[in-house]
Amino acid sequence: MMRVLGMTFCGLLAAAALGGEPAPGPAGQVILDEASPWRMFATWNRPMVRQGAELKECSLPLFADRTAPPPAEWAQPDFADDGWSRWSQGRNLPRVHYYGFGESPSLSLFCLRGRFFVEDPARVQKLTLSVAYRGGAVIYVNGRELARGNLPKEGKLEPGTLAEDYPPEVFVHDGPAERGSHCIVAEFGHPERFKDGVEKRIRRLENVTIDPKLLNKGINVLAVELHRAPYFGNGLEMEGMNHRSVFSTAGLVTLALRAEGAVAPNTSRPAGIQVWAASDMRRPSPYDYADPMESRTPVSLTGCLNGAFDGRVNVSSDKSLAGVKAQASELKHKDGKGVIPASAVRLLYTVRDDRMTMRRNPPRSGFWYPLADEPPAALEAAPDGGGALQSIVLKVKVPADAAPGDYVGKITVSANGLAATDVPVSLKVIGWKMPDTKEFATHMGVIQSPDSVALQYKVAPWSEEHWKLMEKSIELLGEIGNNTVHIPLVTRTHWGNPESMVRWIKDGDKYKYDFTIFDRYLDLNRKHLNLDVVVLDVFDPWKYYAAGRTDAARTWEGRPATSTKSMNRVSLLDPATGQVTEMENPPFSTPEAMGSWKPVLAEVKSRLEKRGLGGAMMLGMFNEKTGAKADVEMFTTCLPGIPWVLHAHPNARGANVHGIAPVGYNTYYYVSPSPPPDSGRRYYGWLSKTKTDYWNRSQGPASALTLWRASVETVFGIPCGSEKDAVGCSGMGYFGADFWPVLDSKIVRDGIKFSSTVCARYPETCWDQLNLDRGLEVVLAPGPAGALPTEVFEQIRQGIQECQARIFIEKALVAKKLDPALAKKCQEVLDQRAWHIRGLGCTNAGSFGGATNSIWYEGAGSAGMAEKLYAAAAEVAAKTGAK
Repeated sequence: MMRVLGMTFCGLLAAAALGGEPAPGPAGQVILDEASPWRMFATWNRPMVRQGAELKECSLPLFADRTAPPPAEWAQPDFADDGWSRWSQGRNLPRVHYYGFGESPSLSLFCLRGRFFVEDPARVQKLTLSVAYRGGAVIYVNGRELARGNLPKEGKLEPGTLAEDYPPEVFVHDGPAERGSHCIVAEFGHPERFKDGVEKRIRRLENVTIDPKLLNKGINVLAVELHRAPYFGNGLEMEGMNHRSVFSTAGLVTLALRAEGAVAPNTSRPAGIQVWAASDMRRPSPYDYADPMESRTPVSLTGCLNGAFDGRVNVSSDKSLAGVKAQASELKHKDGKGVIPASAVRLLYTVRDDRMTMRRNPPRSGFWYPLADEPPAALEAAPDGGGALQSIVLKVKVPADAAPGDYVGKITVSANGLAATDVPVSLKVIGWKMPDTKEFATHMGVIQSPDSVALQYKVAPWSEEHWKLMEKSIELLGEIGNNTVHIPLVTRTHWGNPESMVRWIKDGDKYKYDFTIFDRYLDLNRKHLNLDVVVLDVFDPWKYYAAGRTDAARTWEGRPATSTKSMNRVSLLDPATGQVTEMENPPFSTPEAMGSWKPVLAEVKSRLEKRGLGGAMMLGMFNEKTGAKADVEMFTTCLPGIPWVLHAHPNARGANVHGIAPVGYNTYYYVSPSPPPDSGRRYYGWLSKTKTDYWNRSQGPASALTLWRASVETVFGIPCGSEKDAVGCSGMGYFGADFWPVLDSKIVRDGIKFSSTVCARYPETCWDQLNLDRGLEVVLAPGPAGALPTEVFEQIRQGIQECQARIFIEKALVAKKLDPALAKKCQEVLDQRAWHIRGLGCTNAGSFGGATNSIWYEGAGSAGMAEKLYAAAAEVAAKTGAK
């Protein structure tokens, strides 16, 4: 059986279930419910708070959101909603979800469009609707208002119209104060203890009759518009940094459209195979399917010259799926101004690798993280009503000399049981040239792991096979303009390296040094990356964490600490045999250590300077535990003026270490969100003199793709340093590229201090909250012959590209190179993006957005804003002549 989107409605009926028309539902059959396929749009604004007789906006900057409302005609049946996000709530969710916990209180307006088919309105005997919701509700059938609840009974409703107030007991309880407030929270058993209060959050419209005269023959549209109610009391003010107390006062709880007569249900996956265009920002799932009552839309991409841009096609079936193949055509300019060859369109297929959730439990349908050049041969249907889904990512590289304008082409998809099916592709190319990746203005500190690659592929470290495999990882890091490389000069750092990259050779009572690995690894990174931070890892403050703790406390997955001695350990090479052993040097602060380290560091500096990397040289790494002052003094004496790298909480960040060693590169986490555009404060990360990269330890591989897409642009506006001289973060750092789960040990899921990456190789090097495995360990996945891109990698890459256009415009604005009219227009484009990203909520301290925020962001005009961004950059380039 086959069902392919894109037919006329008559054709769709003919394709359903081997050609039969949808059978009329039995009396009272559910036609639409909350788990049906819907199109969704949301508007985000500052929560309104009722304090006595006064109604005012919440003052907390975390909730300073302001995004556009939907078009006025959004409820009309012919409204083009293909740019809206696909949404389905699921049935029988936990009650705590229905009460609104976990969703942002900034949700102002929530709009849904669902479709159902009526064979003949005259044959519809009864059609009723029941809705449970939070806030206030308006129901439309084919653009005509049917009913409203908990809203003004008469008059026009504006997008910002508030629903009627809730009583105080919906928000607070009168029991003993907990955690400084009387707010009802999601934890501590509150939903059950204060059930009478939270149940009042749910409001209802019951058994509303729909007059058959409102119906059309064929497709009909049910539209649901949910308005927020004001907040009450101290819930936002007292618990502003604690998401457990806030909840969304607008939202859908349940919905049931029931019919007696000739109405076809739209409540479950259709039989057969579907092919449809999907958002590249939406993580696909075997439980996804396309609304069979929607017409097919093309895969739409927006980009610019010299960039690479993604789209997505999904192929799904209610049963197993095998033999999926896809082929891309060339893309032709609509006005005949040239073509983008098919060779510029790379097709990547999602493949399953549950290990890539790292410490976390994979979803029940598996974790489809890697993107491979070949699809799996066959896919089984997921359990519990799921199907099989193969997602295909289109990665279009736009030539630098392509003609701007609209291009069209197609992707031809086939599978066992599915004849070759064409999916249209449209690409809008804006005439602004993206810089080459080595010229990106963003700073990226993603870390490659040689040891993980060797263990993953079971190859000898530093063998030719190992070098070839490592280059796959480093080449991919070049696509995101990575700027950082770590070169361990001591063993057993928290990167899990058993060897140092410079090998010491005993020469009488002195030492010589073998730089073979050092030189080759450095040059391999230089080949693909624009390096501005070369971290010489000479120090790892593990012994300060271990002090005073028992071996039992210093274990990691049952591994005892491997050493409690000096961290000054290096690899010793025997040239005669080639054998490499570990040698313990004297403690750093001793004269003996100074005598052995000074010549090797001098030679390292010379080799970097010969490659033009003298200014990129830094020593690493410190965290909150910076080590003894005498240790720092030793390295400062060996390399005067060379800065250090610091990874810490913001309150431990500083311009120097012990007042004697400068800090040249910070990575840290937990920062305030960027200020809202109407605050009058703007921060520009690209102005930062000291590189400061943001590490989002709250996001991992399974986090929503939209969060990764917007994160880079967000951090450039996050204030760093004192308010007096604050700029933004210069980029993102302290992420793992390929720290894959390679250790032969039991993976303990959802543990705090458990990992199966090489970071857990030496338990004494655990950095606790600052350890790499607390954030993102893998932006790449292991493929058959080296690293593969992943869903997160592609989103980061595209977000970085959008950042280049933003920075290009900001540089012109800061330099005052634009006339007032163009400057105003450009700033409005940037501010609209800033509001949009705030609606997503993608910084650690401001992550009050729930699943609704992420789903909304993938639609909601995101593609249109990218077009405006690149178009503004093109206009700036034309006016200033800048590149």
